[in-house]
Amino acid sequence: MKFICDRKNFKTRAEKNGTYSLLNIKTGKIMFLNKTASLILEIPEINSTEELVNYLLENYDGITKEQVIKDCERLIYKMNALDIVSIIEEPTEKRNIIIVAGENDYKKLSRFFTNSLSQKGKMVFCASADPRYYSTYAIRTRQFNNQEYNIIYLDQYGCIKAAISLGCGLSSSLMTLTSVFADETEINIVKKMLSYIFNITPDLTKLRVLVKKNAMKQVENYILKLGFELEAVLKKEYGNTDLLCYSLFRD
Repeated sequence: MKFICDRKNFKTRAEKNGTYSLLNIKTGKIMFLNKTASLILEIPEINSTEELVNYLLENYDGITKEQVIKDCERLIYKMNALDIVSIIEEPTEKRNIIIVAGENDYKKLSRFFTNSLSQKGKMVFCASADPRYYSTYAIRTRQFNNQEYNIIYLDQYGCIKAAISLGCGLSSSLMTLTSVFADETEINIVKKMLSYIFNITPDLTKLRVLVKKNAMKQVENYILKLGFELEAVLKKEYGNTDLLCYSLFRD
């Protein structure tokens, strides 16, 4: 995987023990790099995970190549999500699959969300129409705090084709479907993603969607096609409007 260090995005200060603190100029966030991550700042010649892995293997004992490769890839994806580096070439083994979005997907997921908001038929419903809600930092923070998880479908080119956001509650048996970003005509992809969610969460008994009555008929029709059932009506729950509770149960 090849990358470049985006020095224009932050101010740098050397700390003790070979570490650095970074101030993101755009967000005002302060981050700290450990000794391994700091090598990318100290040695400009390192601009790929292969070069970083080789340097570590040559200079440190007692580490396996497999673990170093895994750690370095995780590090670069994390630094990319924080705007410290830009990835210019990455592996393409993830194609035509459904996965839980991770450190290496947040930036692409943010771009997919914000682009979909402005394209007709690419967003079925969402938790917020504010693009700031879908910034890389915001997505990462919600998942890090176990507030929300994102399931993504990658097409034959490794690009995100659909994404589902899940809100986490107090019980592992229930999750809330907060957003669906997908082509409205390709409902089978979303059905596969819902099946995947149940497959990877054995304690999950149902998914829930809350819809304002008579305000989102298109959404109601869509989620009925997905197999959701009307489970409850919460009277006057949203201002002076009833809130419809739809649920999709484990088979």
